[in-house]
Amino acid sequence: MHIHPAHIRIEHMDNSSIEHIQPAWRHCRNTARFASWALSPISLSDTAYLSGLLHDCGKFTCAFESYLRKAAHGEKVIRGSVNHTFVGVRYLLRNHHSPQITTSDIVSELLAYAVGAHHGLFDLARGHDTSGFAHRLQASPDLLYEQEALNNFWMECSTPEEIQQLFLRSTDELAATFQTLMSLSQSQEEHVPFYMGLLSRLILSAVIQGDRRDTAEFMTQTSQPFFSQCGNTNLDTWSASLAYMEQKLGEFPQESPIQLARNRISELCLHMGTSDRGLYSLNVPTGSGKTLSSLRFALAHSKHQNMQRIFFIMPLLSIIEQNSDVIREFVGNPSLVLEHHSNVVAPQDDDDSLHTQELLTEDWSAPIVITTLVQFLETLFSGRTTSIRRFHALCDSVIVIDEVQSVPGHMLTLFNLALNFLTTVCKATVVLCSATQPTFEKTIHPLYRSPTPIVPYDKSLWAVFERTTIQYAGSMTCAEISEFLLQLLPQHRSVLIICNKKSTAAQLYASVSSDSFASCYHLSASMCMAHRRSTLEQMNAALRDPQKLVICISTQVIEAGVDISFGCVVRLTAGMDSIIQAAGRCNRNKESTQPAPVYIVGCVDEHLTHLREIQAAQHATECLLAAFEKDPQAFHHSLTSDESISYYYHQLYRSMPDEYQDFKLPTMRTSIYSLLSNNKDLVSDESCQFFMQQGFQTAGAQFSVFDTQTVDVLVPYGEGSSIIADFCSEQAMYDISFQLSLVQRAKPYTISLLQYQRQQLEQSGALTPICHGTMLALNEAYYHEHIGLVMNPTNENSLEVTACDILIL
Repeated sequence: MHIHPAHIRIEHMDNSSIEHIQPAWRHCRNTARFASWALSPISLSDTAYLSGLLHDCGKFTCAFESYLRKAAHGEKVIRGSVNHTFVGVRYLLRNHHSPQITTSDIVSELLAYAVGAHHGLFDLARGHDTSGFAHRLQASPDLLYEQEALNNFWMECSTPEEIQQLFLRSTDELAATFQTLMSLSQSQEEHVPFYMGLLSRLILSAVIQGDRRDTAEFMTQTSQPFFSQCGNTNLDTWSASLAYMEQKLGEFPQESPIQLARNRISELCLHMGTSDRGLYSLNVPTGSGKTLSSLRFALAHSKHQNMQRIFFIMPLLSIIEQNSDVIREFVGNPSLVLEHHSNVVAPQDDDDSLHTQELLTEDWSAPIVITTLVQFLETLFSGRTTSIRRFHALCDSVIVIDEVQSVPGHMLTLFNLALNFLTTVCKATVVLCSATQPTFEKTIHPLYRSPTPIVPYDKSLWAVFERTTIQYAGSMTCAEISEFLLQLLPQHRSVLIICNKKSTAAQLYASVSSDSFASCYHLSASMCMAHRRSTLEQMNAALRDPQKLVICISTQVIEAGVDISFGCVVRLTAGMDSIIQAAGRCNRNKESTQPAPVYIVGCVDEHLTHLREIQAAQHATECLLAAFEKDPQAFHHSLTSDESISYYYHQLYRSMPDEYQDFKLPTMRTSIYSLLSNNKDLVSDESCQFFMQQGFQTAGAQFSVFDTQTVDVLVPYGEGSSIIADFCSEQAMYDISFQLSLVQRAKPYTISLLQYQRQQLEQSGALTPICHGTMLALNEAYYHEHIGLVMNPTNENSLEVTACDILIL
């Protein structure tokens, strides 16, 4: 019997080549097995298995084999010219779907979408265009070689009887999940299709994971690490890590009031770790040891609930840079931790082929994953299959979201409903960490219930961390701000100013460093992680030297999660959450027995036209300052009180335009929330024969954490220069394993560029494509030793404002 191939790998040896074939039946079975493992923790293993089994049933044809052989041997082929994804979709819908829209009909749609979208999302309703399912059902069977594909699939891989049995078991699994979704949506009906869309994405994620993993193992001839095949292994991991952490914590001194207070908070987190799964908040003061306390909760909870993995989601690279080292130190085994925060390998989805770079991307299979808020949100909503692939990893996990106030306002609806889904269907426990906890339960589309506090408010405990006084110092020009900093320096010995824009920080750095007799430092996202880490080490050494005066001019990268302490902090007017985070860098360990000053300063030279969220946050802060001045007693005489924070968020949310929280798309007269739920603006008569009508492809393409897309580039700082050279080597041209090792080494040496920056630098000849054009490297003339990226090397202060000033990839 002829066996049809799924993949062909050509091995070159001396003057000959050897052809290695992976049978299509084996690839389908392996994909089904890996997909089933991915969703077994949430009792959807048969659903995932069936989707994986059918995902490539269209490859069992002579036409696809011919296409595959030509491509493998270097002949030019038109990608997607032999369609292999429609056959599985058509089989499911023709054999298991009816116009009545029963439970089994919805199941068939979910399965069909997972099969049909494993190389790219498609819309299920798009106005007057033919909908996704209808388009596939109307395609010519002759062009798809449909009967040939199914006949061979039945002979080589499966049987109609097996598919029928799997479908019945899948229906039983999903019926229970549907009940959970209905209970989540009792108050708002349009939430049902939104949650159903997330369920569809979750099943698709498992199929993509199985497909990409099996393909990578065949192409590289290596077995990919898989940490979570056995529950006992998880339990052993968490038990060992928690025991190690308890031993380390036992070595901490318990003498000062701050040390005792931190220990009390940490003990409460350990105790709450034995609670049920669900949604929690960790709302504690800055400087109270939140990183270790949240890790202690996560380890205890994972051990108690026997969970698969732990995620730490952080908004800024500066937080990751510091906290990842702490987490590795306290879990006892650094190899448990994956740090994922830069797509050094450019994400490129293709209709019908898997690029090397997609096989190299992390699938979040490690026990402990540290990643950014951007990567987390893209995993939930981006249209790229590289992002969708990771979604399944969030199941059966503890997800600690640090500095949760950093979630952009236009994503509040998507974020809240995703948390509802994660904590119910995905059986995850989510911890919202912040010193300024947002009132997510009071937004337009709220959390289904308020988070349970891990550490209840304790006035005496909180009082220990009162180390600063926040006061408004008025508005000033940049020149006046420079003078203000120099005036503060002699008294306080160290001064930190945090700016809203990189251009403002660069301007102040140039002014202060030229006039000052102090040690001056600059920090911003224009510098790669390794550069910022080195600068922080130098600055910490200077701060420890009593003979030195220190000034740091920074953007938000230093604002949260960085363990550093200054005698005085100046914060250009921003959201109250940012101001309180900035205050956490002042008198952090009570070096001064008296409260240290934190000044709010308005910068009249600062133009925030393109930074609307900062403008809105500034306005909400100004409203709070005015109300506080009028009646301080109403806020318990503190700008950091719960009453102050609640008032601030009330002002911030009420100022948001209609549908702003839904991720409004003005040019399309809809929103991403609408596209992913009932899609009421684009539903057609034709699409109404199906339950699912979401615009997945359109929503995925429009989704971006920032207003514009970014691309990561390698910079020639430190070891970055040699990594760039290695990417250009002959070995990197053909050795995928070597490429993978370079990708890991490259992460600390990347920065993010907006598209206009990329175009400007390309026109200047400052960017060089490397590694088959999948990556970019920056010319050394465009990277300054103190400032980082400079758009114009003749003027090192020419740093233009970008949306990346707000959140960093």
